[in-house]
This record gives sequence, structure tokens and C-alpha cells, in this order.
Amino acid sequence: DPDAYDFVVRASGTSDVVASYRADLSSLAGSVATVFASGFLNSSPAFGLFAAFPDGQVIELPLTPLARVQIVHNAPEPTVDVYAGNTLLLDNFVFRTATPYVEIPADRTFNVGIAPASSSSAADALASVPVSFATGKSYTVFASGIAGGSPGLSLFANESREAALNPAKTEFATHHGAPDASGIDISIFGAGPLASGLGYGSFGAYQAIDPTTYLVQVRTTGGGALIGTYQADLSGLAGNAATMFTSGLLSGLPGFGLFAVLSDGTVIEFPQVGNPSSARLQVIHNSPAATVDIYVNGDLLLNDFAFRTATPFIDVLANVPLDIAVAPDNSTSANDAFASFPVMFDEGATYIVTASGIPGDALTPFTLITNDGGREVSGVPGRVDVAVLHGAPDAFPLDMDAVFFADNVIDNLAYGAFTAYLSFDPDKYDLALRTTGTTDVIASYRVDISNLSGKAVYVFASGLLSGDPAFGLFGALADGTVVEFPLTPTTRVQVVHNSPAPTVDVYAGNTLLLDNFVFRSATPFVDLPADRNLRFGIAPENSMSVDDTIASFTANFEEGKTYMVMAAGVVGSAEKPFNLFVSDQARENAVPGFSSLGLFHGLFTTLPLNIDVQERLAGPVFDDVAFGSYTSYSDFPDGEYYIDITQAGLDDLLGTHRIDPAIFAGKTAVLFTSGILGGSLGYGLFAVFPDGTVLELPHTPVARVQIIHNSPSPTVDVYAGDVLILNDFEFRTATPFVYLPAEVAIDLGVAPGNSTSSADVIANFPTTFENRKTYVVVASGIVGSSPGFELIVNDMGRERALDDSSLDLAILHGSPDAPDVDITPFGVMTPLLAGLQYGQFTDYLSLAPTLVVLDLNVSGDPNQLIGTWGGDFTGLGGVAGVVFASGLVNDDPEFDLWLALPDGTTFPLPSFARVQVIHNAPSPTVDVYLDDLKVLDNIAFHQATDIGLFPARQPITLGVAPDNSASSADAIYTLPVDRLETNKTYVIMAAGIVGGTPDFGLFINENGRSRALNSANVEASLFHGAPDAPDVDVQLKDGPVLFDDVTFGAFADYISTAPAVYTIEVTPADDNSAVIKTYNADLSSLTGQAITLFASGFLTGGQPGFQMWVAETDGSTYPLEEIVAANEPEQTLSALQISPNPAVDELYIRFDLGETVSVRYGVRDVAGRLMMEGDFGKLGAGAFTQRIGLENLPPGMYQMELISDGGMRALKFAVQR
Repeated sequence: DPDAYDFVVRASGTSDVVASYRADLSSLAGSVATVFASGFLNSSPAFGLFAAFPDGQVIELPLTPLARVQIVHNAPEPTVDVYAGNTLLLDNFVFRTATPYVEIPADRTFNVGIAPASSSSAADALASVPVSFATGKSYTVFASGIAGGSPGLSLFANESREAALNPAKTEFATHHGAPDASGIDISIFGAGPLASGLGYGSFGAYQAIDPTTYLVQVRTTGGGALIGTYQADLSGLAGNAATMFTSGLLSGLPGFGLFAVLSDGTVIEFPQVGNPSSARLQVIHNSPAATVDIYVNGDLLLNDFAFRTATPFIDVLANVPLDIAVAPDNSTSANDAFASFPVMFDEGATYIVTASGIPGDALTPFTLITNDGGREVSGVPGRVDVAVLHGAPDAFPLDMDAVFFADNVIDNLAYGAFTAYLSFDPDKYDLALRTTGTTDVIASYRVDISNLSGKAVYVFASGLLSGDPAFGLFGALADGTVVEFPLTPTTRVQVVHNSPAPTVDVYAGNTLLLDNFVFRSATPFVDLPADRNLRFGIAPENSMSVDDTIASFTANFEEGKTYMVMAAGVVGSAEKPFNLFVSDQARENAVPGFSSLGLFHGLFTTLPLNIDVQERLAGPVFDDVAFGSYTSYSDFPDGEYYIDITQAGLDDLLGTHRIDPAIFAGKTAVLFTSGILGGSLGYGLFAVFPDGTVLELPHTPVARVQIIHNSPSPTVDVYAGDVLILNDFEFRTATPFVYLPAEVAIDLGVAPGNSTSSADVIANFPTTFENRKTYVVVASGIVGSSPGFELIVNDMGRERALDDSSLDLAILHGSPDAPDVDITPFGVMTPLLAGLQYGQFTDYLSLAPTLVVLDLNVSGDPNQLIGTWGGDFTGLGGVAGVVFASGLVNDDPEFDLWLALPDGTTFPLPSFARVQVIHNAPSPTVDVYLDDLKVLDNIAFHQATDIGLFPARQPITLGVAPDNSASSADAIYTLPVDRLETNKTYVIMAAGIVGGTPDFGLFINENGRSRALNSANVEASLFHGAPDAPDVDVQLKDGPVLFDDVTFGAFADYISTAPAVYTIEVTPADDNSAVIKTYNADLSSLTGQAITLFASGFLTGGQPGFQMWVAETDGSTYPLEEIVAANEPEQTLSALQISPNPAVDELYIRFDLGETVSVRYGVRDVAGRLMMEGDFGKLGAGAFTQRIGLENLPPGMYQMELISDGGMRALKFAVQR
């Protein structure tokens, strides 16, 4: 079979093995090989065994790996045969005999079979067990069990030793091989265990002991019944390693016995002897000294016995004198002892001997403290027995409390004294040690005996209070385990009584924690034991004991956390019964500079009632808080706050409460609702602080109020009753929003500035503010006149915009003599607000926080402009404010718009005048500056702006510089302007000749119009800007003079006319019969507009030639079509058409010529700029179609001008793509 084999080579006919080789064939199924011996036995190359395969591969077989194995026959059977595989390994192997260690192939599995003596082959085996051994290791294998019985035959192997590691010692492993014995302990009488808890078939670790004579005892596991005592004479076995094993049957033959097998195969039987008189002893090392050796009658009992360690309970001789000697560690004999103590133990008694005291100390010398009432198990099944020893040499007598279990469980325990055993339930306890007669706790220790049911613990105080090793509390168990008890883990806990019940007593465990604990009172934060179950009991006041409790609750606090325990609910209520509500997120300290506030909802109602908490300014703080729930903490920057508590999801107010910075700043507190809604103990809000202070926060209704002084009066004082609240309150200033009492009448009185008392009040206004509202109160009107002084109140004020992306503005008409007004965004025709009367507030307008400009007009008449105001509000998203009209229209102080912000800041809104600029100087392109700001860049000749805005009511300087100028310093002309009025429209015309006559200048029409006053007409003004032309008139052909005696640089007044096509003539001012130029003025499409006609160019032959141009308010400019002579344009150039219109990339012009003339064309944009021009040349009479490519012309509106010797014709067209 494909498996691992060992090939043994022998000289033929002999048993002498030359060598053994491992042939691992396990992976060669289906293969064939030739094994051949090679080499020389006594020379080179050395002898070996090899295998050749059909593919030519040759492998060398390694030597067989070996293990050292000893076999012990421990099955209570007669003599047996032992087979290894199919080979008879041991013939007629006798019970309780053993082999020496022999070499057996390792690292392969083979079967070991047990057969009756004189068997014929492995087939006779009664049991067969697969075994495998590791190379280089030694094993002891026990054949155990009962053939055909239970437990059956089996092999138990233990990795073993053939010699002791310490040649001066004898080393024993242990093996439990008695089939009908349950678990056992094997110990040396008076010296301690060799093995504990050995189950059948198991092995104990090696133990090194001196080679002398011992009494070895076998007991049932756990210090139970004694099975037998055996004498083990180990003298002469120094350096030996052996296995001590039990054998035979407790209740049958062969009988139970104790044996040892040596490495040479010798089996020694230890004879059973009588049981000696004995006592049970545990030794504890509690002297704050180094490791020691302990001798009994000169024999070493404990070697290198360490401080705060203990032996298990062991059997020691009783009724005989013993000498216990204590020597330094590494001592050589009892002669090295520094202290010895004669003792005699009583038979059957149980002793705990504790080494204590300080060697060499006169007050507390080294000694042995003997307790002859020791226990190994509890006296009552299921409980734990605890005795306590005071073993701290420098500690005063001690009292001990079992915290929340029983006080003074130990009273006045002196050093060296111990208590009787106390019986406890297996649980966690905290033992607090006090100096006797005081309440000063030295330390509290967590004694966890929850897993020690049925056991006994010897607790001992150890160490020094004022030195090293430090004081501590320890416990020794019966098996020698010493446990150091940690300090009691603690947590911080505050208890609040918020149950609408009478005064109560609160118990923690069996201890009265709070005596006569009053409703709406609290403890400070205190340390309580953590990580154990604590039972809290509630009893009526003046209770006698914990037995009087009417309700109890169990809590387990986690170490290091901070807890609040709130008693709430009503005893006997089915809906919200009395309960303790626990939060592990309590705080004792606030973040510096903040007030940390949490909330507990403890208001009792029979119906579900969740609550919301809103801070008056910040908005929602705690949402939908259910009864019995805690919120997380919110951190408020130190300051004054008002909170409103409402029913969740509703506006039903429970109360408004003030957070007083004098009380709360820098502190942490939990607010809690309390009482029974609708009952005698009604709703209330309280705050509990970490020191246990409970403060009621009364219902304090308040309103948020801002006061604005907008009466055109001198500085005033404002009184609330007799209290001066605003001193020297100036016109057009405001307070920030402040809290004022609500739901009570307040007499707001106004007195002259520097008043001495409320007796100086000249106007009194009884005012009652509504809780939770926000007000803007504006002092307005005229003292002693009409309308009289008054307070205008807006009860829908805002301190922030409703949307953080919006600017919210309310507008107040506060100008006493101003008419009703309409408010219209600049550039928009439809009013935003119409008919705003004096004293009236608008609702807040939500505007985009950007440039906002508003026109104020007399209501219903857009042509009666009061003024234009606005500003750039970029970055003010979320801001709210009040814009208030202030001052007088017809007197001082001057009418203006002001803005008041919630913080009390006030400032006038910038005012603007409407301005159009037209470039009519025959000069190249120019730049225009307003002070140092370039407002127009590269404005060309004949180009105009639309109606724009310039600052009003302040001096400005207008400057003109060449195009592409760097700054206002490049100006070639400046014009100081004292101020522009905000209710006017200005047309500023650049005209004249730079460096010539008339000189270049800016000419201003301060009575410009942005629209026609008569919306059904078109209205036009004329500016004379032709430098070499005389004073002129403009008249209708065959009609009246429209503009009379207009000189260069002058604007004629506006005329209003129906929108139509007119033929107008330009004549000298003194001779209307001498027509200079005739123009076709098509005004038919300009209904409702106001335009500026301006004469431009040179009349006497200079370039550019004289033309009459039109500027519309949107910035469009274009020349009027000139008519050279009566009837001539129609006779010379007629039937003018353009197509397509709108055009895309090309335009066709069709026209008829009555005679031979030269024809050219030009294309102008709406700004009057010449965009294209061309020449068709001299054409004869006839009909013509000409193509013009528009590929380079951007989309827009244009004017096509066709010019011949007979005049100019013009048509408008559009380019679309």
C-alpha cells in the first residue's frame, strides 16, 4: 500500500541491524521502483539504501527517524502480548511491569495491539490503538483499562523525561490509571500537592522534590475523601525522573495501589501505611519582607515563599510538637532562620498561619498569626464564608463597612486580630475600611465573590499605610490562590427628587442613602460604587429600615461615567408610574465660556405629552422630548437667554423661562419640567446644578423689542415707567433688540434729552407686549405739530431672515409730510409695493442679497419720483432689517431712507440720481471717470449709455480721459459737481472740440427724463452740439417751431408729441426760411419714451459732417434720415426695400434710381457706431438689387443707411442666428 515504511537491513541469518531506512511511499500509488543497497559498510562511499524509478530518478532513503518510548502494563489483566503493527513487540508482558526506554520509528502512524499472552499473531489483539511519536522525543505509554469492560483497554501517552533536570532532585510526573476511580488529588503529607484534579487517563506535570522519604496521600478531587496514605522512599533516587501512577481497582481485584516507574523499566510499589494524626494548614506570607524559606522540624517546607502568596490547605502532623522556622530565601538549612516558632496542631482542626510583622521592628516584630478556625469551604452550601485579618503593621484598629449592605460589619479590629467567618451571598461587595470610631474612609475595595459559591475566603489587610509596600486588601482561597482586591470602581451620581410625592427616604441596598428627601431637591454629585448591581429603595419619610420601602429599582453604574438619577412619575399611576430615570451622560463641568444645559421631561400628565424647547433667538434646542427622557447637552455661550417650552408640534405654551447669566454662566445644569399639569403642583421648570442646588425658573414672559428714533426731533430720553431705559437717544439711531417684560402694561415715556426724571416726560404711551413676539417700535411724528409724535409698532419684527440665503427687509413710511408712495425696483415698471401710507409697515420682503435699488414715487404717479435708494447687500444672506423713510420732504431734516439692523446699527442708504451720458464731441473714443472710478470705458463718438445711476447728494467730479486710460490722472477735462438730486434724471452731453473753439466740455441737462410724462406721446429735448453751427431753431416742415433759439451747448425743453413720422427742418435762429437741413423723423415706434435729439458734426464742411442724431433712454443712438431737397429723394432714390428681415448671413437691398448718381451704404448698431460701410459706385437710372454679406456682424438690431447725391434713406433690420 502507498504508506510510510521502515526497511531494516540485517546481516543475513542474524538479528544485528546494520541500519533502518524510512521509505515514504504514500505519494507513489501506481508507481514502481527498484530499491538497491549501495556503497561500502566500512569505507567510502558509505553504505546506503536507494530507489530507482522508471524515469531515471534516483532518491536516497533517509535513516528511520526515532523516538524513545517506555511502555507500562497497567491494565488490571493477566500477562499480555503487545504488537506494533504486525510485529510482536512485547511477549508475555506482565501486569505492573514496564520496558526501559527503547527506540521506535517516529513520524508515522501504526497500530499498537494488546493480545492475550502466548498469542499467535496481531490478529489475536483484544484492542488496537493507532499511535504516532515525534522524532527525538521521549514518551511513557500506559496500557490501561479493562478488557471487555468499561472503561475499555486504551493507551495513554505522555511526553516524558529519562533523567531529572536537577541532578540533586527526584522529578515525578503523575498519572491516574485506576479505571474505577474518579478524579483524584495526589499530595505529599505536610508539603502540598503533587497533582490536583487528575481524571482517569490524565497526567500531571513534573514536580522536583528532595530524594527522601515521604507520606503520599491520594484523595478524591477537591480535598475530599482520603483513599490512602503511601510511604514513598526516594532515597537513592537523586537525578532520576519517574512517573508516579495509580493502579488497580478501588472496588475489585487487583486492588488499588500507588506505584512509580523509573526510566530503566523498574516499577516500584509504594506500600500503604496508616493515616497519621493530621490537621489542615494554609500558610500565608503577609510580612512586608522579601521572599523567605520556611522549615518544619528542620525540613524545607516552602522554598522561596513570596510576599502575598499562600499555600493551599495541606495535611500536617497533629498532636506533635513542630518547630516552624523562617529563613531568608535561598537559605541552605534551617540554621539560617531569623525566626522560629514552636507549634502543635490539634488533630482534625483547620489552621491558617499568617506570617506578619516587620523583621527587626520592636513595635510590630515578625510573627506568625495563627487562626485555628480556618475554613476551606463555606458552612452553608451556596454561600461564601469570609473572615478578615488585620495584617497591616502600621494601621490603627479598623472598622469595616460593607457598602450599601451593612455598616460596621467589623468593629475595632486591631492589628494581628481576625474575625470569625461571616456568611455572604456570592455577589460583588465593596468593603470600606475606616480608622475605628471615625467616618474617615482609608480606602474602599471591590471584593468580588460572585463566582465563589460554596467556598471560604480569608481576607487580610496587607502592607503599610505610610510606606512600601503600599496598603491593600487581599484574599486567600483554599487552593492557595491569593487575590488582590482592587479599589472600589466608582462613578459620579446625582439623585433628583422630581416625583410629585411627599418627602421620601431613599435606601441604597440596606443603607439609608437620603433621609427625608424633599420633592424638587437633589444631592450633589457623589461617588458611588460602579460595576455592581445596586438596589435603590424608596420608602415614606421617617422610615425605620429598608423593609419599609414601597418601590425598589436596580441600577448598575459603569465605572468612570457621570450619572443623573431622576425620580419621576406618580406612585400608583398606571400611565406614568413612579420610576427612576437614569442618564449616563450627565456633566459636572461646562466648557469654559459656555453654559451647558440639558433637559429632562418630568411633567406628569395622564395623556402623552411630549415637549419642544426653543431658545428665543437660536430657535429649536430640544425637539419632541418624551416624558422620562433626557436630552443631550447644548452649549450656550455665556449670556442671557429665554427659552419657550411648548407641547411638541404645537404652539401651546407651557412657559417662558429666563436663563440668567449671573447664575448659569460657566456652569452646567439640567433643566427639568416638574409637577402635575392642571394640578395643585402645577407645571414648573427647575434647574439642578452639580452641587445639588435646585432653582426654580419662573414663568417670565418677554418680548424682543427694538426702538428706533425717527421723529425729526432733537435727542430724547426714553423711560419705562420711572426707569430711564434710553439716555440721550439720538435721531435716526436705534437700540439693538432687547428683552422687555411682556403681558404687563409698560408706560413708555419720551422726555427731552438730559431729562432729570420721568416727570419731564412730554409724551406717554402705555404699551403691553405679547410674550414670544418680536417688535420694532419707531418713535415718529412731530412734537407739537401734525402728525403728532407717536410710537409706530410692528409686532412682526425679525432678527434674522427666515432663509439664510435671503435678505429680509421691512419698510416703514416714517416721513410725516411725505405723500403715500409706491416702491418699485429700479428699471422695473410694476411697483413692488403700492400706496404705502405714513406710519405703515410693510411685511418683510425676502430679497436676494445682492445689489438692491428701489425707486420711491408718489403713489399712482411714476413720473413724480421722490428718489432712488439702494445698496450692495452681497454677503448679507440671513440678515433682517428695517428700512425707514425719515425726515421731511419739504423741510429739514432732509427726506432720506435709513436702514436699522438688529444690532442697533443704523445708516442712510445710498441715494442715486439717474444719468445718461452721450458722447457728441467729434473726438476719438474716450473714458469717463466719476471721481477716481472709471464708469465708462472706451465710449465712442455718437455712443450713449442707457439710464444709469450716479451717487446723489454728495460732491462728485466727472472726468474725461483718452480711451484705454490708466486712471483719473489721465483726464483731459474735469467737471466738479456739487451734488446730484436723487429725484432727478440727468443727461450729460460731451461736446465741443478738444483744444479748439468751442472748447470741449460736459453739458448737463438736470431736467432730463427717463420716460415720457404723457405715456401716450413721445417727448423730445434738443441739444445743440455742432461746434460751427449758429444758434438754431427746429421747426416742422410747413409748421411751427419746435425748439427755439438753441445755442451751442444748450438743451431745449422737452416737447411732447404724438408718435408719428415728421419732417423737420433746421434753420438759423433768426431766419426760419433759410433751411439748413431737412430730416425725416420717424417717431412712430417711440410711444411713452423720452429721447434726446442732438445736433452733431460740422456744418461748414469739416468732418464729420453735420447730422441730427437721436439718443433713446436704453442707449440706442442713430442719425435721422436727411432729406436734401423737396421731392428729390423720392425722384432720385425710391422703392427702397431690404430682405430678408430678420437676416442671418446676407442682406439684399432693392431700390430704383431716377437718374445717374453715386450710391454708398453704412450699417450702424443701436449705439450709433458705424459697423460696416461700402460703395456701390455710380449707377445709372433703373432698378437695382445689391447683396451685402453679414457674416461678421453679431446678432442684434441695426440701421441700414443708403446715401446718394440726393440724400440719405434709412431702414432698420435685425440679425438673428
